[in-house]
Amino acid sequence: MRKLGFMIVLILFLLSGCQSSSESMKELSSKMSDFENKGNQFKIEMTIDIDITQNNQTESFKESITVLTQKDPYYVEITAGDIKEVQYIHNNSLRTYTLDNNFVVNGLQLYEVNSVSLDSIDNPLDNLEFDLSKVEVKKITRNKYKIAGKLVEFMPESMKKDLKDVLIGSGISEEEFNDISIEMLFKFTNDTFEYVISMDFDILDIKLEIVMSAVCSHHSFQLLDLGDDTKFYPMSSREAQIPIDINKPIVFTNNKYYISQYYAYFEAGNYGVYTNHLEEEYHHIQISSKDFDASELRVFKDVYNWYENNPRNIQHFYNIPADGYYTITIDYPLSSEPYILDVSKIESETDGIETTSYTVSENGLFDYEIESAYDFISFDFDLTTNAYISIIDSNQNMLYFESANPPYFTSVQLPPEGFSYFTTTINPIIYLHNPNGASSGVVTIEITPVVHAMNPDDSMLMMSDQFTDELMVTDEHIPNQFIAFEVTERKRYTFEYLMSSGDIEDGKGALFRSNGTFVCSIKNNHSISLIPGSYYYRSSNHYDTVYSIRYQVSDFIGTTHQIDSLQSYDKLTGNLFSFPSYEGQIQHLGEFIEYKFTLFHTTDVLFYQNERFELYDSMNNRVDILRQSDKFVYRLQPGDYFVTVNPPSYYTVDNFPVDYLLILYKFTGGGADTSVYPFVEEIPIGFYLTESTMDYTGDYDGYNFTLEETSTVHIFSTETAQLIRNNRIIYSNVGGGQITLEAGTYTIMCRSYEPIWTVAVRIISP
Repeated sequence: MRKLGFMIVLILFLLSGCQSSSESMKELSSKMSDFENKGNQFKIEMTIDIDITQNNQTESFKESITVLTQKDPYYVEITAGDIKEVQYIHNNSLRTYTLDNNFVVNGLQLYEVNSVSLDSIDNPLDNLEFDLSKVEVKKITRNKYKIAGKLVEFMPESMKKDLKDVLIGSGISEEEFNDISIEMLFKFTNDTFEYVISMDFDILDIKLEIVMSAVCSHHSFQLLDLGDDTKFYPMSSREAQIPIDINKPIVFTNNKYYISQYYAYFEAGNYGVYTNHLEEEYHHIQISSKDFDASELRVFKDVYNWYENNPRNIQHFYNIPADGYYTITIDYPLSSEPYILDVSKIESETDGIETTSYTVSENGLFDYEIESAYDFISFDFDLTTNAYISIIDSNQNMLYFESANPPYFTSVQLPPEGFSYFTTTINPIIYLHNPNGASSGVVTIEITPVVHAMNPDDSMLMMSDQFTDELMVTDEHIPNQFIAFEVTERKRYTFEYLMSSGDIEDGKGALFRSNGTFVCSIKNNHSISLIPGSYYYRSSNHYDTVYSIRYQVSDFIGTTHQIDSLQSYDKLTGNLFSFPSYEGQIQHLGEFIEYKFTLFHTTDVLFYQNERFELYDSMNNRVDILRQSDKFVYRLQPGDYFVTVNPPSYYTVDNFPVDYLLILYKFTGGGADTSVYPFVEEIPIGFYLTESTMDYTGDYDGYNFTLEETSTVHIFSTETAQLIRNNRIIYSNVGGGQITLEAGTYTIMCRSYEPIWTVAVRIISP
């Protein structure tokens, strides 16, 4: 509603300087210009009334807006209800302050502030083109004027289009939009002018009546001094780089979720954070350099909570390494009361913290002496990889180690058997601390490097037929690790574990092809026949183990069946209870069975895929869609193909022998099936509905689309659809929600029992 009022003020401004052939318009413009030129400060008291009538019932809305404005230097203050917005120019930037009367803490009015460089702001009037030739202006009395016309005649094309889109989208027709009338009445006195603007129009069965009235006057007022920290305080100051005085309490509201970022100057030294809400656990406090680099700061959470005497409620301890400007970030400020928070320097002569430091690059024993409850012993690790670190302290003191974010340290009471954890940085720091006072003893540290990739997309080390010193380290707190290997010819692979720690029965993992296809579970001495291609092994992290893994290669045990010619099957005339198929039996775990066939021309082939069967071409490329457990038709080009037969991955030796039934045949579709995988049609991206006509009940159809960059897309589908990438179903049910996808080519596919399938793909944001 305030934006609507601003639009009217903009129209009035343009009227005051417009060029028109109408004498009445020239006279009105001249009087408005005279009014503007007689002063520097102005007051506008505006009232907006809206009546909405539907089914003979009227609901009314009213808002009063007060605007104080100054021409030079630029200053605008808008008040509507409990909200006040202030704008002025400071050091070539436009600052906008928002104040809410509900956000007052300790007598301080809190405000939000945003700052934008004037160089980056386009003048909104530069591209506005008005044509007021059709506007009717009448002089009613010597100081009273009336302007009437269509709303579109008052607006530039750019504004007209935006409003038109909104109203037409609400149900008004284009003809009705063009017919909306507006009327303005102006009245001038010696020191004021008044205006009333009215318009009404219908949207479907709803009638809207809008009346805006205002009194504009010359008015002297005092500009708000938002830099007065005895009256005002920022809810966040980093964006505008408005420094706060950390020698005074920081106050912020609890009335809404808000991330507060304060910009302040710190001298080097130790600081404590004190809050009036010690019991609150959900807020998060961080001090970082102004560019958010906190890697050099030592932050101990809840250090002082261990002490019985903590009258100031110290919740965090920070070590600031150098003088300079820093950012204080506070989020999740959920509380029953507003927050009052202090960041105060801890003087060394009272409760300063002296740190003894050790550099650790290998296993070792470290003697230490803690002098007081404020003394911390630090261990700085100098490592080349992430590592699994085990620590035993003879006195079971408190240990602080880095948590999710490097500058934060989480505390743990060391048990007699010690504590082990996985480092999230190559060179971590840990601290030993005794909140009860002086202590001396020995710390034992063991380091196990974690050298393997933790994501299959990262560069992986290669597995070979030899055990190596590049160990797999597994624990429930350590991410899965990955190691790759290549299969160049069809062989039988047996995987063996050499344990450095843990039971050999706990050495487990899984085998995948490079495209992410699951092959089987792996444990010590597990054997499987593999076709040529790229593979990787993923460790299990369910058990505490350290081991090396290798493979041994031998000739595979298997049976090859040659299919001379695939049988045909007609969708309309074929026997619904008997499909062309091949049956047999897998005698034992690890046996390899395949069926080979050759196509001499492009052929539609129905293949019943589930976890037991996989279809490949002569280059060992997977042809069938991964995770498509159904009878499905593929359009195959001339060439050689083979199908592998595998038992379910969870089968053990006790499940054999196992019967199987492979369904594989030429498919006619009961006629010319116009859409067979891989689909070739591209779907247009945007507000376009694409309709697909199914060839028969239960037919599949699909479309491709390509994203040039990672994007959030909205997919609309009248039927349950699947999203495919790189021959793999990545979403089994799309159509109605938003999905974020990486750059690449995708296929959206649907099996429909309706004659028409409608689908659309729209990009929401890049």
